Amino acid sequence: MNTNLLSPKMHGLNDYLLSGVLLVVPPLLGFDKASQQVYKGFSLNLLGYNAFSDHSLAVKRMIPTEEHYKMDYANLVGMAATTLHPSVRQNKKVLLFHLGILAVSTLNLWLTDRRTNPLRAK
Repeated sequence: MNTNLLSPKMHGLNDYLLSGVLLVVPPLLGFDKASQQVYKGFSLNLLGYNAFSDHSLAVKRMIPTEEHYKMDYANLVGMAATTLHPSVRQNKKVLLFHLGILAVSTLNLWLTDRRTNPLRAK
């Protein structure tokens, strides 16, 4: 099975979209303030390093692709651990959103062609 379906550019676009979802959707779904803050933190973190990563949609290409993916893995671990936070696990709506975001984030990383590095291709 070929899991290299997404280019670094598409991965970056997905990260921007995910940042927006993490920022906008929790208030729209009526999440409590603590939950909203958790997702705002994830959103701003992802937006920050994605904007400076090595893909054609970056504000400035400074972070090598491999480093971006390492940050993605660290965020996935943090997001998985956040599942234990009371504001997430004690509210079914928040928990379902959280698990969905975790799944989408995992797929975005897993399906990305990590052999391609645009900075090396220059």
